[in-house]
Amino acid sequence: MSETNHGGQVDVKQLEALVARHSGQGVSIPRGTYSGRVVRVEPYVGTPGWRATRAVIEVTVGPHAGAEIAAVLDDRWQATRLARKAAGNGEQVAFDVFVRRYEDGRSFSAVSGETIRWLEKTPVGDTPWVPDRYPTAEEIATAAAIYPYGFACIGAKEARRIVMPWAEAHRSMADATAKFLGKSVFLSAFTFSDEFVDYVNDQQKPGSVAGYRGPAYSPLLCFDIDRRDAAGRPDPAAARTDVEKLLVVLTEIGFPDESITVYYSGLKGFHVDVASSLVGAMPSDNFPAIARQFCLLIAEEADIEIDLSLYSLLQPLRAPNSRHEVSGLFKVSMTVSGFRDLSLDEMRELATEPRGFVPPPVLREPVPGLAEIWAYAKWVTSSTAREPDRDSRTIGGDARIFGQTWEFLIGGAPEGERAVALFRAAANLADFESRDDLIRALLDRGVMRSGLALTEAAAHVDSALRRATEARRPD
Repeated sequence: MSETNHGGQVDVKQLEALVARHSGQGVSIPRGTYSGRVVRVEPYVGTPGWRATRAVIEVTVGPHAGAEIAAVLDDRWQATRLARKAAGNGEQVAFDVFVRRYEDGRSFSAVSGETIRWLEKTPVGDTPWVPDRYPTAEEIATAAAIYPYGFACIGAKEARRIVMPWAEAHRSMADATAKFLGKSVFLSAFTFSDEFVDYVNDQQKPGSVAGYRGPAYSPLLCFDIDRRDAAGRPDPAAARTDVEKLLVVLTEIGFPDESITVYYSGLKGFHVDVASSLVGAMPSDNFPAIARQFCLLIAEEADIEIDLSLYSLLQPLRAPNSRHEVSGLFKVSMTVSGFRDLSLDEMRELATEPRGFVPPPVLREPVPGLAEIWAYAKWVTSSTAREPDRDSRTIGGDARIFGQTWEFLIGGAPEGERAVALFRAAANLADFESRDDLIRALLDRGVMRSGLALTEAAAHVDSALRRATEARRPD
């Protein structure tokens, strides 16, 4: 099979097949961030004129330790030089894995090559993420008391953010006494300190939470499970099956049934809440990222997908007893046994009106096994530093298109990650100071894979841009 089509450009599906053959090696590793060592690097023969390297990486930490997965790297990337050096000195690297799915349902895992970076040094040991001790419930309560604030959106998720005491708002929605009961109500997924309130009040546009990047916390960790069928219609039956799988794992790893709250969201899915104190979670600058990694680890163990956009710092989440704007039903709570006993029709009947309830206590002594999983998620998050959030003010003339952006431009993103992937891709493209720079960057990979000499390609692009500029000038 030819690796290019008749026009000389790489066919996307053929390229994916090449990556599948030379990257995944049949290994199925879930999407996520990993650490490992580069076993070897070797030349890779791609399309004419495209100089590339294949790096084989062995996962060294976590449930997939020992698995080997490879990356096909462009020789011009800094990551390629880093991989060669790591193969020679044995130092650990961090990297991101993506999963590509074909229309026939087949899938393969591959390393996102541009994300390969050095792993920050950690203490030597079999379990370097395990601390000397875990925090007590009293220590968690003291730290959490400094993070009492959240925001509410009344009427729609896009409504103005209203800063208020989070626990009070959550409690009044749960016991069905809130003054805005009967409306669509969303509360922030995380809570904040006085720093958040000062930011909202002091910026040029008072009342806006946009752009806040401070520390956070949450007394609850939430799993958001929505499903749609092949035609794009809500599929709560499929979501319910996945919730059952999640509940099995949650109880197996140490969450007591009475600490778990299940909600029917009112349309296509469910939310599952657990107390963050059970895992020893403390407020931090990267709390949402740790929560994301923790919940993703558990979801992977249950072999289900969850909505990862929930773990964005300023993401709103539908509140208990919120009325769904499409179905008119309410987000109602259930115990684990109640969830298992009720049919979907009975859940819908239950959701025809708000149901007051008393949530389980959020302050509990940490369970050592759960705290170790949280500690591992924290270690992975802190030791595999990602590209920082970017906007058009951060880079200037040093902009480039990252691998994650290319993945979105070529193949989109799976349900649950689409909003975050789109935002990051748009922010990356906004790095470019001029449209001409962006056009050159978008054409760059096609130039490499078509075999054109770089000087010749640059001349063609410059000529096209010059003619376009002249055509826009007024007569």
